Amino acid sequence: MDARLWTDWSAAAAVPAYALHSVTGIAGGLGYAALTGLIAHHRAAAPGRVVTALAACGQRSLTCYLLQSVAFVAIFVPYTGALGGRLGDAGASAVAVGVWLATVLLADGMRRRGRRGPAETLLRRLSYRPVRPRPQT
Repeated sequence: MDARLWTDWSAAAAVPAYALHSVTGIAGGLGYAALTGLIAHHRAAAPGRVVTALAACGQRSLTCYLLQSVAFVAIFVPYTGALGGRLGDAGASAVAVGVWLATVLLADGMRRRGRRGPAETLLRRLSYRPVRPRPQT
């Protein structure tokens, strides 16, 4: 119905269809998560380049998240790139996948250089300030 493939639906058909969609969406999400866990467990002994790059992105997840957020604002918001009103779902999804892939590649580059993400470094610096001993009185 959302994709406009089924257009002659009634309200009596829409409610059960959306309920079924909600239930199967949750089950599908759990299934995808379980499948991802099984694949990760199987590949843990000898991770390839893709798994290593994805792990690097996970280790720098705050940096990647913030970069993606800034990129999406720069690309989609009306007062910047303004593509949000011009792209359809497929185009917006393609841009999102491209931005995600760019952050994965950037994180992998940081991993190869032995660098942490700047957001993670800042968060650690703010969270773990050195404790200065108080003078004894």
